[in-house]
Amino acid sequence: MKTTTTLLAACSLLSAASLTSWADTAYTDPVMASSTTIAGNGGSGISFSVIGFPALSSIEATGVIDSIEGVDGDGYTTLVVTDVPSTWSTNNFDAQGGVVEFNFRNVPLYYVEITSGDKEGQLFEVLATGSGASASMTVGADLSGLDSAFSGATFAIRRKHTIGSVFGENNEAGFRPGQNDTEADLIYNLYGGVFETIYYQDDQIGIFGDGWRVTGDFFTDASDVCIDPDFGVFVAKRDNNAINVVSVGDVKLGTARTAIVQGFNPVISKFPVSMTLGTCGLYDSENPVLTGGQNDTEADLVYVLVNGQFIAYYYQVDQIGIFGSGWRKLGDFFADQSSVEIPSGAPVIVFRRSATPVEWVKMQPYVL
Repeated sequence: MKTTTTLLAACSLLSAASLTSWADTAYTDPVMASSTTIAGNGGSGISFSVIGFPALSSIEATGVIDSIEGVDGDGYTTLVVTDVPSTWSTNNFDAQGGVVEFNFRNVPLYYVEITSGDKEGQLFEVLATGSGASASMTVGADLSGLDSAFSGATFAIRRKHTIGSVFGENNEAGFRPGQNDTEADLIYNLYGGVFETIYYQDDQIGIFGDGWRVTGDFFTDASDVCIDPDFGVFVAKRDNNAINVVSVGDVKLGTARTAIVQGFNPVISKFPVSMTLGTCGLYDSENPVLTGGQNDTEADLVYVLVNGQFIAYYYQVDQIGIFGSGWRKLGDFFADQSSVEIPSGAPVIVFRRSATPVEWVKMQPYVL
């Protein structure tokens, strides 16, 4: 996979992080555009690539959180909000509209980002809005006891990326289609804690119809499968035809905050700049996000795609004074791996061993 830049308009960016030739990104103020080339398989077999979508969809609504009204039996929090648009209305699952919409799986299509305060950068799904005596918004998280952390915080609501919005409702990106998932290119997307496969069905027998499908379901249109704002996707190419995926949208500003839970997490940095294992902030000796260890059986793991293969790395904390501490590759206790590059927008897979979730917090690395 190779990411190049298409300049759409004049822009200015003073970056505190280097942009490499592998993953350069063009900016306007504050819009960005990048073109990612997903290479073919070289003529045989299956080749794997990763792709993230740091260009954000446009802001649909903004406002200020006044207070926490309450938490329901499902653990969803209703917030009293102010300074919302005049079009703010009462919407929920049974009366969808505005910034409340659900896909065919009943997954919310809109999310809210906290844009100021102690929880700046935190994301929640939007489940409902209210426009009675006071405006309200219900989010998909339990915020019990966090009034002081959210009261007075500003927020912005955006629509999630979907398979159809990033690759085209009719496969405009040009993935290899097929009658089923054994013929077509595959897109791996995290849903319900597991990776599912999605492909573009080209129905040659006239029964199931054409369109995006989830493996195992030949009939249901999967174009509005959500791509979580914290995650990217993985692509398996079955032919040698390269395809270009163009991403256009808002540049991420402010603080980025990503939750990392037990198990596998395909996370992106959210900022359209490259980084390395040493600069990504996943491990800092003074304030580590991930858990280090004497070896890879103790430490959390970070999988980075290098030359078409996922390589596992971990932060070695040398307790015996022989190998030294720092980023290491599995099987090599000595060689420092801190310079391993994570290209702009490319997701990595973090394997978290502990049941205790952590937050990966990154400050905006550029000045616009």
